[in-house]
Amino acid sequence: MRTYLGIAVESGKVRNNTKTKKGGESMLGISCVFWHSANRIGLLFVALFAICFAWYFINPSQQALHAQLFQLSYFGYGEMNIKSFILGAVQSYLWAYIAVGLWHLLGYCLQSGGTTCKADVPSEQAK
Repeated sequence: MRTYLGIAVESGKVRNNTKTKKGGESMLGISCVFWHSANRIGLLFVALFAICFAWYFINPSQQALHAQLFQLSYFGYGEMNIKSFILGAVQSYLWAYIAVGLWHLLGYCLQSGGTTCKADVPSEQAK
């Protein structure tokens, strides 16, 4: 049994102490893991964006390059002002949801394709 973000996962099923629906499915489900992990990574991306934004004012060397990189990275980014900060922070948060969604999609595709971890395959000695 493995844990993923504090939730015990065994054979692709979530085990926890929450109520279950008819049929034995957990109400927490895998989608809840998606929202929690996307939220955490989104907050990390926003914190990193805020550090980069503050670094523009802390270290004044190559400010033009710094501003140009922000303009290339974020849609609608203008000058270094509060409007641009909010646009960059929102976009950083949204990019985390896209990245985690692609990560989960890739994991499901690999899982359904028949590939398994070596630790999940029973050894010959166990038989």
